[in-house]
Amino acid sequence: MTVDQFRDLALALPEATEATHTGHPDFRVSGKIFATLGPPGTGWGMVKLTPLQQRAFTSLQPRVFAPVAGAWGRGGLFARPGKPGSDARRHEPIGSYALPVRMAMGPALELFEQVGLAAIEARTRELAEHLRTGLDGIPRVCRVGPSSPEVTSAGITLFEIPGVKPEDFQARALRHHGLHVDEHARNDLQAVRVSTHFYNARAELDRLLEAVKAEARNS
Repeated sequence: MTVDQFRDLALALPEATEATHTGHPDFRVSGKIFATLGPPGTGWGMVKLTPLQQRAFTSLQPRVFAPVAGAWGRGGLFARPGKPGSDARRHEPIGSYALPVRMAMGPALELFEQVGLAAIEARTRELAEHLRTGLDGIPRVCRVGPSSPEVTSAGITLFEIPGVKPEDFQARALRHHGLHVDEHARNDLQAVRVSTHFYNARAELDRLLEAVKAEARNS
């Protein structure tokens, strides 16, 4: 990432402005600094992240991100080396893939800590069992995989509708019902994959079950 790319990313945030302090460019929102550039030639930039966000970013890109040592780092300051590596990896683009997902990683982890992983798992399993029970009651629909909670995924359900291509059902579910499902047409399966999450509602699963009933009826 170049200095200009770093600057463009920072200024792309709502209400962000550029200023300086101690001779370094900095970037602010409502007068508060959230990022700075190091002195020319150092190849470093800094962004403010919580310790939880720091752990997320260092796990994703340990060659790119490194926490600042000492009290400044514990306060959320986070340095980003801009110097290229000495091997062929220096030609790899840095920080340009799935940026919204990476930026959301810290807040997502904070939400998980607030709700609690046990509660999330329990909610996810409850929704998945509701879906699986409904699928088992639809004639001609074949659910794929074991039924025991001890060996099944908490939130992934696969099923086949004979005579219906999974990619066709995927398109119709989104277009007609506003529901996103995935196709799983591989490993000798022609299955639909549904990933239930703790933020889903039963009403959404009931809409999906009605869509599956209609597809099975008409296939």
